[in-house]
Amino acid sequence: MVLYESMISIINFFRDEEWPNSCKKVAKSLASRLPCDINCLRVVESFVGVNGRSKQLRSAVAFQFLLTCLNEKESDAEEILRLLISINVKDKNCDLFKMYICLSLAENWLSFDTILKDKAILRELWGVCLRNCSSGITITDLRSYASNVRSKASYLLQGSTS
Repeated sequence: MVLYESMISIINFFRDEEWPNSCKKVAKSLASRLPCDINCLRVVESFVGVNGRSKQLRSAVAFQFLLTCLNEKESDAEEILRLLISINVKDKNCDLFKMYICLSLAENWLSFDTILKDKAILRELWGVCLRNCSSGITITDLRSYASNVRSKASYLLQGSTS
């Protein structure tokens, strides 16, 4: 409840001309203070996307957490998706828990950013990433989070093609 009330205060505090920069600063601040684990997903998903600002904040926070999880300081959307594509989920040393978090963060980032939704190259790269995860992990893979990553990627892939 406290996080929700804080989000409402943040969204309503800034004037329209201050909002874009302030949104980025708030997102960076949150991502730098919280660990990149399952709790960062809870934080991102607590931002209920009811208006443009809340959706923008949810997307920005997800993006900053994604940068943190991938140990990136600053990158553009295309670079981040290419980095996700480069992760070899077939490798037995691949941290699938981290991949699950990254998939969830990328989903929130891309789904709630109205500008990115319309970029064909990003939709294509996101599809490649999802296909890598859904087909790169076999149903017999017993690693922790293997079925979670495969199922999430398959579900998101179905939604992205319809």
